[in-house]
Amino acid sequence: MALKNNITDGTGTDYAAQVLSNNALKVQSVPESSKGIPPEELANLRLFRGFLENAGSADANVDGSTTSAEFIIESSLNRNLWVTSVRFLFEGVNLEMNSNDFRRFGNATSANTSLTNGLLFRSIQSGETVELFADPIGFMGDFFTYADDYLNLINSVGSQEDFLSFDLDFEKPVVLAEGGSDSLRLVIQDDLTGIDKFQVLVRGYQEFTS
Repeated sequence: MALKNNITDGTGTDYAAQVLSNNALKVQSVPESSKGIPPEELANLRLFRGFLENAGSADANVDGSTTSAEFIIESSLNRNLWVTSVRFLFEGVNLEMNSNDFRRFGNATSANTSLTNGLLFRSIQSGETVELFADPIGFMGDFFTYADDYLNLINSVGSQEDFLSFDLDFEKPVVLAEGGSDSLRLVIQDDLTGIDKFQVLVRGYQEFTS
């Protein structure tokens, strides 16, 4: 036996919920209001964009074959950083993913040749290291194992010079807690100087704690 129920606004307006012909409950999305919230609270969460860096440089097309190079973003005082995604950006030749360039690492390797040691990508939180790549990246095509989206603009930078990017979204934000040693790190263990441009953009939001 079906029971008839009325769902109404409890503030005295007598606004009632409705059931549509397909038995769906009709609701209305109302924008969140900032009324009554102090300005400092409204500004507590702010968008963040930044690059992984090594000694102040975001250019990761370096030679890490003898001594590995780490490109890092770290936690800082009075700020929690919530990283929701990263974008790997490349420019150069031999970056056409609809060709055999899939099985090389741009101009850093020859055709059908992987990086010798590969790229590592990891987070360090509360002293615990988590590898964000199950295996080191050796071929450019290995990024597709982890990428949620990509863009490949062929011959867009110049004659035979391509643009390539891979977007990695995190199922849960990587939180770099304030004042600690938390970090997000790209470890380069090969000579990538053959790539014209290689940078890693970090996206998310930051929470100021004081």
